[in-house]
Amino acid sequence: MIIKGHGISSSSNISKFNAYLLENEKNEEIKALQGNEQDIKNMFEDAQNAQHKHACKHFTFSSKEELTREQALKIAQNISKEYGQDPKKAVVINHTKQRNTADSDKNHYHVILPNTDETTGKAYDFSFSHKRNEKLSRLAELENGHNLVKGRHNVAVFHQLLKEGKTTEAESMKHLTTGDLPNSSYTSKSLEKSRKLGVDKPKETQAVKAIWQASDSLKAFKSGLSEHGYELKPGEKPGIYIIEKNGAFVGSANRLISMKKEEFQKKYEDLENVRDIQKNTKSKKSGLEVNNQKKKTAQPQQQKQTQNLGKDLISLNQKTHQNTDKILSILEIPETQEENPLLVILEEIRNNQILILKEIKKLKENSIS
Repeated sequence: MIIKGHGISSSSNISKFNAYLLENEKNEEIKALQGNEQDIKNMFEDAQNAQHKHACKHFTFSSKEELTREQALKIAQNISKEYGQDPKKAVVINHTKQRNTADSDKNHYHVILPNTDETTGKAYDFSFSHKRNEKLSRLAELENGHNLVKGRHNVAVFHQLLKEGKTTEAESMKHLTTGDLPNSSYTSKSLEKSRKLGVDKPKETQAVKAIWQASDSLKAFKSGLSEHGYELKPGEKPGIYIIEKNGAFVGSANRLISMKKEEFQKKYEDLENVRDIQKNTKSKKSGLEVNNQKKKTAQPQQQKQTQNLGKDLISLNQKTHQNTDKILSILEIPETQEENPLLVILEEIRNNQILILKEIKKLKENSIS
């Protein structure tokens, strides 16, 4: 059993709040077990006269096991007594609709307690309500023979029961004080925010769990989420990963699938590391293929340029040789004549021819290789 409570502002729209409790079309059936609409209006009036921030405290509770009308009213009475109020002044409403899990009771209950004492004008003390509500939940489970639900304040509840002299009850729930604490995949505030965005969180939670159960790895889970319109991504805080749908927050990923935060973080980081390695490998392979292709494209061009250059050098060499012979013939200068300046020049030309021939040989070798 889970009992929750939150304050309703004295500046809230009374008509809308009453309509939510007594006319909500999302429910299959609504029953007022105690109190009425006028009682709630009186709570708002008393709070406004006393200039209090909250008009009333809105509690809800539900059980996986079915509750009778009498059992539900008894729990509402215990809530009133815990916060020092007359149980007869509480408004108790029973809503009936399909729960998140098919094997849970379709009924859930609303208990509205005044924030302001109509006689003194003072505000009631609702401090430490989370721990007090958990204590009420454990006591209700023990009293009705229901399975005990593990809460986040088990140790505090255990010691408070001992302090109140409820030793038997304390010992009965002592085993809940050890082990990991439970996590809720979403809060009541985030639930309401998502509803305004058109996201049914309980329904989406069950859908995400079903996708996880059908997945054999985080990679498959992420792919399955994407196929159904969800997005798994890092949250604002380090190590936190969230799931969204159409931009609306569904819940923390590890909580939705009941996995420890550290374990989910490791799986996610391992998945990202594999993706990075695959991406880098593919990038390197692609770069290598491009370079090889460039080389293949460049080689024929280089060979062609080398061949053309070789032809030009051969042609130049031949012309130079022919011109040298012509000069010697025209001038009728014996090649053996010493100290002739013209012969010295021609000798240099021939030496250059030899260098040119060597370069041609190198170009041919490079072209072949």
